[in-house]
Amino acid sequence: MTQNQLGEACGIDAANIRKYELGKQNPKYETLEKIANAVDLPVSFFTGQPPFSNLPLLLQSKGVVLFSLRNNGYFSKDIIASQVSACEYMKMVAEYIADVKEASNNYLDISYKTKSAPEQHDKVKYITRALQIELGPEQMHLVLVFNRLNEKGQSIAVERIEELAKIPDYQKIKDE
Repeated sequence: MTQNQLGEACGIDAANIRKYELGKQNPKYETLEKIANAVDLPVSFFTGQPPFSNLPLLLQSKGVVLFSLRNNGYFSKDIIASQVSACEYMKMVAEYIADVKEASNNYLDISYKTKSAPEQHDKVKYITRALQIELGPEQMHLVLVFNRLNEKGQSIAVERIEELAKIPDYQKIKDE
């Protein structure tokens, strides 16, 4: 969406939109509400309130946050992080997440909104950077499917993957 399109959608002059983006002018709360409505995001996204108080962490942890939402039953189908735009991701965060904090160097503390009581949150920790850096879309999909299995199914899945890894046609070339 261009500044002109956003201005038209909000009834705000595009020159003012530019000033807001450049930090040369601060919009009134009512103006923020218009902008938020136009882009279908909450005002908290623009004011830096939870869950948007640490945007770099949210963006860096996109795969882990989406994985945890799926794993905690917020979605019935698998979601691959690379197929979700930043805007769609922020809408999901706004709808389902109360806050995301870095609990330590290796963990995220994710507070979820519950449908019955939006003010109450369940806290769950997930390893973050290692997963995000090392897992591509196919690996993330594998983890999502694996987590649907019970303990016996997971054990058999590991055995099968180990069998596949021994077959030369399925092995990576050593230089890869």
